[in-house]
Amino acid sequence: MSILHHCMNTGCQVWTIKDNYSLGKTIESKVLSFAFGLSAEIERVLISQRTTETLKRLQNEGKVLG
Repeated sequence: MSILHHCMNTGCQVWTIKDNYSLGKTIESKVLSFAFGLSAEIERVLISQRTTETLKRLQNEGKVLG
């Protein structure tokens, strides 16, 4: 996100490959980049939670981890 923020502030035009979004100095671009960052953060938290829950379940089942 810091790289994207830097590029947008220096006037670079950033294009997303998958959905062909153009990110620049517009307010729409800032909102869209915030949404991308927020969804990435939520996904990181969910992955961490699922991993932790699975490891706890495996420990409770008596499986040796590591």
